[in-house]
Amino acid sequence: MSTDIELLPLPEGVDVIFSPDGNGAALDVFTAEQVQDYAHVNVARATEPLIAEIEALKSDLHEYQDAALNEHEYGQRMLNENGSLRARIERQKDLIESLRVDVEAWKASHSMLTDTCHHFQSLAKRRAKVVDIEDDLVERLRLLEQDHEPDGWPAVRMRDITALLDALDAQQGGES
Repeated sequence: MSTDIELLPLPEGVDVIFSPDGNGAALDVFTAEQVQDYAHVNVARATEPLIAEIEALKSDLHEYQDAALNEHEYGQRMLNENGSLRARIERQKDLIESLRVDVEAWKASHSMLTDTCHHFQSLAKRRAKVVDIEDDLVERLRLLEQDHEPDGWPAVRMRDITALLDALDAQQGGES
């Protein structure tokens, strides 16, 4: 701010006599320089609090601008983070859907495997009964084989019974 202040005219009714050379003889005589100094002091005194207030307001304005800028930057960061969070949420939703499909496939596979397991358990039980019957049959027929010769009595051909028994033995892994 400039210190050259344009002075207002003096109020009417005040009689001030200026002495250009500074040698005035009148009692109320002031030089132009004295009047200017007086006016400068009064203006400075009157404007000093205003200038201080303006500076304080400027400081507050800068603080508010900085705070607004920080809020704006924070808002932008939040928007960016919000966007990335939304993208992450969408990816997680896709992953959840994929996992749901996998779980459904696993459930179907598990159900099929359970059914297959039950089927094989049932077959194993029936096979165990058949093996028991076969074992009994093989044992009884082997007793007949010991009592008769290959084309002997009773009216069965022992070679057929023997071949049957050999085939059954081979099927069971050669156990007798």
